[in-house]
Amino acid sequence: MTTPTAPSQIRNAIPDDAPASAFAPSPVGAYRRGFEDRYYDNAWFCPYPPGSAEAVEYAAGHVAASATEREATL
Repeated sequence: MTTPTAPSQIRNAIPDDAPASAFAPSPVGAYRRGFEDRYYDNAWFCPYPPGSAEAVEYAAGHVAASATEREATL
């Protein structure tokens, strides 16, 4: 029989400077990353090389978040 782990023990096991991958079950796609950067942070943090397929997806997510914000204010 295994003993359950208390949430406080889990929180204390994750260091403050842990990468985001420690919290996400899988890597976030470029589109989602662009969307969330625009929607939540209102910023452009594209880590992908210019002209790459990932950069194009990041830009598309960024544009979609911008359109979503405009729709919400109408």
